[in-house]
Amino acid sequence: MSEIYWIVIPLIMKSNIDELADNINNSTLLILGGTGLFAKELLPRLINCIETKNIQTVIYITTRSKKKAIQFIPEVKKSYIKFITVDFLISNEIGRDISPKYIIHMATTSANETFNKISQLSKFLVLKNSSEAVSKLIEKNKVKRLLFVSSGVAYGNVDSYDENTKTCLDYLDSKNSLAVGKLYSEFLLNSVCDANNTEFKIARCFSFISEYLPYDIHYAVGNFVRDAVNKKDIVIKSDGKDIRSYQDISDTVEWLSFLLNKDFPYKIINVGSDIGITIHDLAIKVRHLINTNSKIVVKNNNITDDNNKRNNYVPSLKLAYKIGLRQRVKLEDSIIKLAENIKKERSK
Repeated sequence: MSEIYWIVIPLIMKSNIDELADNINNSTLLILGGTGLFAKELLPRLINCIETKNIQTVIYITTRSKKKAIQFIPEVKKSYIKFITVDFLISNEIGRDISPKYIIHMATTSANETFNKISQLSKFLVLKNSSEAVSKLIEKNKVKRLLFVSSGVAYGNVDSYDENTKTCLDYLDSKNSLAVGKLYSEFLLNSVCDANNTEFKIARCFSFISEYLPYDIHYAVGNFVRDAVNKKDIVIKSDGKDIRSYQDISDTVEWLSFLLNKDFPYKIINVGSDIGITIHDLAIKVRHLINTNSKIVVKNNNITDDNNKRNNYVPSLKLAYKIGLRQRVKLEDSIIKLAENIKKERSK
């Protein structure tokens, strides 16, 4: 007998964020890490759906600073959005008596903290404490579904980033702190969800691009676009041979919303793009799209990084496509959007 798969392919391209708004009508949603780059794209779109459809809901967002959260995402200043101030570096409690029906766990150290060399132990502790806080909520309340936003680094040193590939990780290497923290969270939350009849899904996320991507830290594509816009040399600090892929975050939040909305028979789904490109070819593409005469300078430095080096970091998306997920935004369009936003910021 041939193998049977559950395939969820909508007849009409309805937004998964729109469906998420429907699902949280007359119930509550908790978002941990609701002030990062994913949330910057997700929350304004979700808020628009909520208000267009007159959805009755409460959204709880954990943050270390409500003031900074509102500055970064002004749209969240709504009466039905409640901020919970908590620092998961030192606390494993939510600190509020809430009963969410849905939870999206995106809490982790920020990109700026990584750039500024936050300690490896801190990376682990934020994941450990936030996941323990979620597990306590699940044990106390009837949570329908939890989506944990994990990372492709959880696979460790493998030849293929496929959901059926077993993790190969040196857990005593401090550079694997993020990966160990993600795996700890996956294990803990899966166990707690199993014991409490809560549906649990894991999104293993790879590399992304957004018009809001920081262009002054360690993101190569952001640095390249910034330099091209400013007609400066596009500097490749490495040898340029590493292979990456980039999913537009507008697609990413659609995928994450789908994973929170839908029933499908897989625990782990990779999230990202499966179209690989070398860092050198990425620089060439950026120069061409922005139509600049910038030189491409390959420094060929031995780059030190907080995370272990990965020459090829491109996911298999066979399962994602099997359940009906699709890429909508091309890398070229994402690069142009980022360039336009950099120009807009520069003109202020």
